[in-house]
Amino acid sequence: MPIIKIKDKFQVTIPASIRKAVELDIGDFLEAEVREDGILLIPKTITDRKVLLKKFRAVFSEPVPDKTFAGKGDEALMKIATKAVKEARTAKKSKK
Repeated sequence: MPIIKIKDKFQVTIPASIRKAVELDIGDFLEAEVREDGILLIPKTITDRKVLLKKFRAVFSEPVPDKTFAGKGDEALMKIATKAVKEARTAKKSKK
């Protein structure tokens, strides 16, 4: 298990093995939760609602229902949504 050192200004570096395992990238957000046995960091996705809404409207307004979502469980749907969010972030970054 990796050991993390608290640096100046109480900053920490998350080891590469952990970042890769949970697919963290520069600019991602983490929610910190204090637990009885320590601190839990939970990856969170924050995006521009207008961009995400536009993508979802495009999917749901097609004349033939998109089968991408048919029969998918919550985990599969979350992966699809996460991918859409990452694409929206990439598009937003490339406009800057």
